[in-house]
Amino acid sequence: MPPANYRHLLECLFSNGLIKSESLIKGLNKFFLDSYFDLMAGRKADFQISRSIGNGLVECLSSDDYKIVEVAAKVLREYINRTGEIPQNSIPALLEALTENVPTSATQVSFTLGCIGCTKPSIALLPDSMLRRDIDIELCWDCSGGFIRKENSALIVPGLINGLQKPKSKDRSRKVRRACAIALGEIGYTYPESVYGALKPLKNCLKEELGRDGIIFALGSVGYTKPDLIEDLIPKFKFCTQQGYGSDTWACHNALKKIGMQTDSLVNYGLTGKKPLSDIMETLLGRMKVYEGSLASESIFAFSKLASKFPNEVISYLTSKLAKLHDDSTGSGFLSQNITITMAQLSKEIPGEMEETIPILIQHFIVRDPNYRTMDCTTIALKNIFKANPGLIPQGFVELLNDFLRNERRGSVVDNTKKLLQEVIAAHNEAP
Repeated sequence: MPPANYRHLLECLFSNGLIKSESLIKGLNKFFLDSYFDLMAGRKADFQISRSIGNGLVECLSSDDYKIVEVAAKVLREYINRTGEIPQNSIPALLEALTENVPTSATQVSFTLGCIGCTKPSIALLPDSMLRRDIDIELCWDCSGGFIRKENSALIVPGLINGLQKPKSKDRSRKVRRACAIALGEIGYTYPESVYGALKPLKNCLKEELGRDGIIFALGSVGYTKPDLIEDLIPKFKFCTQQGYGSDTWACHNALKKIGMQTDSLVNYGLTGKKPLSDIMETLLGRMKVYEGSLASESIFAFSKLASKFPNEVISYLTSKLAKLHDDSTGSGFLSQNITITMAQLSKEIPGEMEETIPILIQHFIVRDPNYRTMDCTTIALKNIFKANPGLIPQGFVELLNDFLRNERRGSVVDNTKKLLQEVIAAHNEAP
């Protein structure tokens, strides 16, 4: 049975414009999310309907009614955010709509192009409460990131640059310019090389007041990953932050916050002493509180690099944080897991510096931590520490491990604990 064509129905529903379609947008958003979970559970019927609606949204972008285009672009963004799918022909349809439509609908089209072109970083990267009011809430605040492909940016960026440079006669309020800038900023977060061609036009746009907060957002977003590209603007941003309140002032505050937040930059600042080590470790730890593969792994390896120069400081910091989690009875969360993973990594590199971690790690066997990854990494860390220094094995540890194994059923935990037990027994047998 061929898929249904929803264009006519959607055009009828969208003809009242964005504000009057708010409830409809929320309902479709929930449907897209529910149908995605149905697909994950093996129920394909609703997702086929969802996919057909996605195709219908793309067809709506060619409507002569700007209100329909405006709502269709907004709902298409929700569809992409919720399902992770980019409907076929959506990019050329959006680029055409960006060229042909009035500023009201072109703004939503720009935001959707930015959503397709980015893999937005987690808000955990921007922990300050001020940054949570950042301008990108207008683009795709709920975007989960990670779905979108880098190659899309090559198709999208030239169109956004053209929108950025629309003459004022076709964009009097500069809403299109502002929206295109915000979209370029979203792409520039993670793919700064994709927006290199936009840097000069963006900097030129700073001369005009209308929509300037969006321009600053875009430049600050590029500066998150490549601060050297906007180094010449830092004094201007600092000056603006001292000029009272307003959208430009907030945008400059946020841009300065982002610059230098990139992981490699943080590590470099710590190793060279440009920023206090404690502040950098707090930032890295903040990224480990929520499970996010790329953020967690970046932070783990960052701690590893910092520990190569400051082993005592890093070990003491991580140990104290893990101990606090135990005291608060929240040790089974993602933060506890990620700290333990970090300790397992450090145990391969500096096992001789990790004596103070031993009591904290052993506590996981006593409380039988429910997180299997925490337990696996605990056994790996202790095995490496004891292999480097058998004299650190505490009395009664063999009995503790045997008691733990009697009631443990998690396969990987059992295997890793047995390897630890073998290491401990071998060390005892070799002792004089």
